[in-house]
Amino acid sequence: MVDTSTERFDRVAADPEYIAAQTRTIERPQASGYPVLVAAAFTVFWVFLIARMHGMPGVIRLLFLGLGLAAGYRMVTAAMRVREEQRAPVVPVVAVVVRDRSDVSGGGREGQRATTSYFVTLQTRDGTRAEYAASSALAGRMAVGDIGVAYVAGNSVVEFTRFDA
Repeated sequence: MVDTSTERFDRVAADPEYIAAQTRTIERPQASGYPVLVAAAFTVFWVFLIARMHGMPGVIRLLFLGLGLAAGYRMVTAAMRVREEQRAPVVPVVAVVVRDRSDVSGGGREGQRATTSYFVTLQTRDGTRAEYAASSALAGRMAVGDIGVAYVAGNSVVEFTRFDA
């Protein structure tokens, strides 16, 4: 059982390093607009390619056009979501790590790469719990039961300062 008592939060607040952790500035890489431009260029190229398919039945051309536009739309919206996440303000939150998990996808076929995503669930003093994405390096430094200042940006934890409390 993870200790989420208010006394632990009080010990963190009494720690001399707490104020420095609360006011710490987290530097993050600047969001690039290139993924959005690449996705838009893919969509325009796909539409142009379909328009040039002479001799193919109109229904088939429309099907390919619809598939290309749908794929392009998903790529553009995904790239824009990443940019918004990178621009989200970093908010320091005192919390306890109450759960961690990883999600592996892909890798089912020969030559296919597997991707692992990491998540941590944080609980604040008032008992509110929320799950956040974390990089593999950060997830490796956080353990269930740790208490500290989590620097949250959007749906991700971008840094964590642990306290012995």
